[in-house]
Amino acid sequence: MKNKFPKIRDKKLILPETSRTFEGFEFYPHEDTWQISDLSQKKYFSFFELSCYCTKQLVLEFKYVIIFFLERNSVSHAANLYNRYLHFIRYFQKEIELIDKISPEMVISYKSTLDKNTDWYLGILRILFEKWNNLGLRSIDHEVINLFSDIRIKGNKKGDAVRTMDPEKGPFSEIEIQSISANINGAFAEGRISIEEFLLVMLTIVFGVRPKQLASLKIKDLSVFRAENGATVYTLNMPRAKQRRSNSRAFFKTRSLIPEIGKLMEAWTNQLPSHIEGSGIPAPELPVFPNEGNPMPPNLQHHATADELALRITQVCNSLEITSERTGELIKINTSRFRKTVGTRAAEEGHGELIIADLLDHSDTQNVGVYVEATPAMAERIDKATAMELGPIAQMFMGEIIINENDADRGQDPSSRIGNPSIGNVGSCGKYGFCGALAPIACYTCRQFQPWLDAPHEELLETLLTERDRISKQTNDSRMTSINDHTILAVADVVARCKAMKDHHGEYNG
Repeated sequence: MKNKFPKIRDKKLILPETSRTFEGFEFYPHEDTWQISDLSQKKYFSFFELSCYCTKQLVLEFKYVIIFFLERNSVSHAANLYNRYLHFIRYFQKEIELIDKISPEMVISYKSTLDKNTDWYLGILRILFEKWNNLGLRSIDHEVINLFSDIRIKGNKKGDAVRTMDPEKGPFSEIEIQSISANINGAFAEGRISIEEFLLVMLTIVFGVRPKQLASLKIKDLSVFRAENGATVYTLNMPRAKQRRSNSRAFFKTRSLIPEIGKLMEAWTNQLPSHIEGSGIPAPELPVFPNEGNPMPPNLQHHATADELALRITQVCNSLEITSERTGELIKINTSRFRKTVGTRAAEEGHGELIIADLLDHSDTQNVGVYVEATPAMAERIDKATAMELGPIAQMFMGEIIINENDADRGQDPSSRIGNPSIGNVGSCGKYGFCGALAPIACYTCRQFQPWLDAPHEELLETLLTERDRISKQTNDSRMTSINDHTILAVADVVARCKAMKDHHGEYNG
């Protein structure tokens, strides 16, 4: 139970010797620097700089208020208050020798330096100063609180990146997200990324979860059920984030995992206890995504922070150097864009605010309206010229072009031929075993596919484009129209590569 913060007006302010954050991390208020961790981040609160601008009493009171927020809210929230106050105080460092009190004049002067992009700073300061005053501390002029009642503060503007489909900050296009998924799958199949990295990225792509939710996961959150028919069902109790007045593992949402991801999750969590040797923690309580060097609260020992996982996800994706068909440059990837993509795709499929809020794990619908308000963009027309231009940029084709069937990995096996009666054979499958994918449509985005140089790839491209045009006219449904777009671009990529090979080596004559 947290210590009650009494009002201390007309009493001497004394800081406690030790305190604990909301998640249970212990720190020492009398020190000038606090190094504090929770599942969001590792954060330094340095009060030495403030002592250069403020009186000892003002620094002492500010510490007291920050302790209040650290004991009741996330480290991220307290750090935001700390940073905005530091920015506020720095503005007056040359005007006032030592600040001993926060006055209305200071707030008005500071407000004049803000613009439409930074006006929200005042909203953070209002939270800080109102609590400062409510705790009975002396260094906030009561007129400051009255002033904030009269000031109209614009909120931090949200939603523009979604509304405009910003190519750097907004949701990924369908082609971009398909390309990211294909490259991640390929990198894992080739051993270029670890099972842990693969799971981090795929859980983010599929569920649009916040990094803090991934950081909160423990082995016991994965459930494996063996059904009577022999099938295995995998579910994940995903900890909820941003739930006010609750710790990071107070509430959960159960998410179903596809078998491919579930099997990998099971394999990874089975090997984790040996990975974190000598921890003394029961296996079910171990983190799914660990970092053994982090100082963390007792119930979160060995957990990585959200910041660390977000950085890993970004680094893994960026290492694949995936090009955007919209910009012709490398896709700018961060975890926020995956969340926006999940919300945007749900809206385009016709889901309402309640469903989208549930998918994104919002407690209400106030922040998801932008997905519904933004009119789902109709699939742009893709003709042959467009496909030939975008195909090589999107790089959907993951396999290897070969001269003819004799060069295929299974060239002596007639069952490896890929094609259909209308266009004939287009290549060979290098995979041994049954594949349930629809050939040859699905093959062009499979790294096991080996298209032949002189096969009728261009005819298949024409067929796919004709079918796309037919669906567009009949359904007026952007999702249905674009369902094969990544395949179209993969085929176009093959056509372009075959042409380049022929131009380089001369026409192949058999």
